[in-house]
Parts: sequence; C-alpha cells; structure tokens
Amino acid sequence: MSNQRASLDRARQRCRRIPASLTAILLAALAALIAAPAAQAAAAGSFTAFSPGSGAMAPRPGLSVVPFHPVADATVPAPALGRTTAIPQPRDGATGLFIAGPVSAQISGNQADLRAGAIINKRSAGTSGSLTLDLVATTSPPPVGSFSGAILATFSLGTLAHGTEFTNVDTGTIPFTAPSAGCYYLSLVLLESGGVVDVRTFPAGGTPEVTGYSEFGFGTTCPAAMSCTRVANSVCLDSSRFQVTVVYDNTATGAGVGKVLLFGSTRAESDESGFYYFTDPSNFELGVKVLDACALTNTFWVFIGGLTNQGWSLNVLDTATGNVKFYGNTDGTVTVTTTDVTALPCP
Repeated sequence: MSNQRASLDRARQRCRRIPASLTAILLAALAALIAAPAAQAAAAGSFTAFSPGSGAMAPRPGLSVVPFHPVADATVPAPALGRTTAIPQPRDGATGLFIAGPVSAQISGNQADLRAGAIINKRSAGTSGSLTLDLVATTSPPPVGSFSGAILATFSLGTLAHGTEFTNVDTGTIPFTAPSAGCYYLSLVLLESGGVVDVRTFPAGGTPEVTGYSEFGFGTTCPAAMSCTRVANSVCLDSSRFQVTVVYDNTATGAGVGKVLLFGSTRAESDESGFYYFTDPSNFELGVKVLDACALTNTFWVFIGGLTNQGWSLNVLDTATGNVKFYGNTDGTVTVTTTDVTALPCP
C-alpha cells in the first residue's frame, strides 16, 4: 500500500510540473516573437556611411602627429541634436583646417560612431579655436556657399596647434537623433568655435546619386536611378547602362566632385570609358572603363587608373539592376590601377 501511495505522489508531482514547463515554453516563444520584429527594426535602422580608402594614411610633411584626446569645451555649447541650422561651407581650403583620410559614420538605432583618418591644422601659426565634429543631414548635397542641415550627432574635439593633427579620430558611441522620414545626404562637418571650416559628404554606403554622393533613407527606401543622366560630373557607359561618378578630397583645396574632362567642347567619354579632372579643367586625374565580359566571365569588368595622389571615391551604378560597386583611394597615396574582373554580375 505504501508503494502505491508513493507512486501516486510521484505522478501528481509530475502533473504539477507540466503546466510550469508549458508556461516557460510559452513565455520563451512569446519573447522570441516580440524580439524578432525588434531585431529586424534595429537592423533596418543600422547602416554605415563611408568614403572608400586604400593603403595606410601617408605621413604629411611638416605635420607632427598629435594623440587624439577629446575634451569637453564649456565655452562652446554643443548644438541641439535635430536642430536645423544654416551652414556656410568653404570648399577652397582657405581655413587651413581639414577633415582628411577615409571617413565614416556608423549608425545604429539612437547611437552613432563618427570616424576620420585625421583632423589637420595646416595653419602656419597659432592654435585653433574649439573644434567640433558634427554629423549633418541635408536634402541636397552641400554646394559651395550655404546650406541648411539637421544636426544628427555632435562631438567636441578640443583645440589643435598649427602644423599638427589628430590622427585616427574615433568619437566612440555618441547620441544620435534621426531626421524625419525621407532620403538625405550625410556629411561630416568640422566647426571651429561654431563656424564651419570643412565638410566631407559621404559618397558610399547608401544609394549612389548622379551628384557623386550617396543618399540614405530614414523610415523609407531610396531607390536607385533606372537610367543614366549624362551631366558634368557623370559619365554613362555601355549604352548608358552604367552611371559613374567621382568625388575627391585633399588638404590643399578641400573636397568636391570630379568632373568630366573636356577637349574643347567634346567630353572625354566613349561608350566604354570616361576621364575626370578634380580642380583644374586641363589636368587629367582619373579614368574609368567598364567592359562587357558577359560572354567570358558572366560579369562586367571595371578598370580604374589615374595620375594622382589625391583622395577619391568612385561609384559605378548598374541602372538596369541597381547593383553598385564603390572604389576609393586615400589622400596622400599614389593611385594604383584597379582591375576588377568580377565587379558586377550579368546580364
């Protein structure tokens, strides 16, 4: 009799444990269902804007390396995130302060990480005012002159003596405020005591535009062009299937858009290749060729060559498929010929 009672007690205990186990399983399943959309939302709101670069940062004569020590500066209040502000943009290098090397902005949710190869003070004397690095969103690429932009993230760098630089600048994770839903160009903006001294607009990581820069979608998708537009800074190759644009940067004149070289009034462009200048219309800097090798490798080939050590970023957009390839060179590094025989898939 005692054995039967013991067996019955064990059975009852097992029955009591089953509902608890089922509850745990149901709770775990519910948590997974809740977490899945959250993870998808986080992934959808995460991206990296960047400028392609190759090789190590080259040393710059006359500039000594200064360790990067970010400091808070109470004399210059940080701009309010999300605020729209008018920004006068220099593009002639007259300020003597530059954002240099490959740049990037990694965004995830409400956080951002801003990076630059260097922040350089090329002035012959004195120490800079308080320097701030901002991430700014605009609905059109910043032109020479003034533009209005929403400040998405900001970071105080401190001051910088003449002839020196901050190297490998990395803000770490800082607060980020997304703009209202739409497609935007993103720029790193360097301010000195509240005034803009340099701007680097991101050419890669988003949807490449005929402007030479990328657009980034917040709460929406920015579609790629379905046809090529032949303008001063864009060539259209392989029966106008491929849109090719270039932007450049250096520490003499700043950053800007590469333009198609002209011989008189004739564009230096064929159905397979195009040639660009940066600051001097008579000075060839970079050439690109796109070849249809579908019969050989089932890919389009991209060749890039140049006579320059300036920084550049080149976008090749296949308007038939939306596929894109980004290429780049770091300022101070001599351009090496690129031979990419697996660049973009056919057909």
